[in-house]
Amino acid sequence: MVYDASRFFPLAAGHRRRRAAIRGERRGEVEAHLKASGLAWSILQPVGFMQNLPAEVSFQDGEGRFYGSYGPGRVGYIDARDIADVAVTLLPRPVGADETYVLTGSEAPTHDEIAAAVSGALGRTVRYVDLPVEELTGHLERRGFPGPAARDLAELMAQIGDGRWSTTGTVEALTGRPPRSLARFLTDHAAAFRL
Repeated sequence: MVYDASRFFPLAAGHRRRRAAIRGERRGEVEAHLKASGLAWSILQPVGFMQNLPAEVSFQDGEGRFYGSYGPGRVGYIDARDIADVAVTLLPRPVGADETYVLTGSEAPTHDEIAAAVSGALGRTVRYVDLPVEELTGHLERRGFPGPAARDLAELMAQIGDGRWSTTGTVEALTGRPPRSLARFLTDHAAAFRL
């Protein structure tokens, strides 16, 4: 079987306005250039990765915590395995209309609900600590983030938490099955959390 390799699949995580500074790249310019190139393209745009959760939860002082500025907003985090499944589904298809695919999980929990799910999966209490953007910026800087990137990430979290990135049916529409749930991710990756 021969596949046409003339189509590009950039991964465009997050909100376009802020992600360039966070990632240290000029993805918006790259996307614009790609779209103007005449080549066929599909942009995979996941809302947020479940795989980031283990690194965010800290048990340094014995109590599990993770920090953000999401507020009460719901976020449809996606398992990276579902992103790969979408790419694998799209690659062998005939080149069609250029399209951006917003990818989410099947559910959009609040961060307090995520903390409860992580607590249940690990058998240890984990708490979500919501901070204003300024305080989270300082917290991230103390963890080693450069100032501008810390500010951008804190602002991005506040924007994501406004509810605009809840869920889409894209993964199921393309792959024929629903995306993996947070519970499944936690079962599969509980050992990744640093207890």
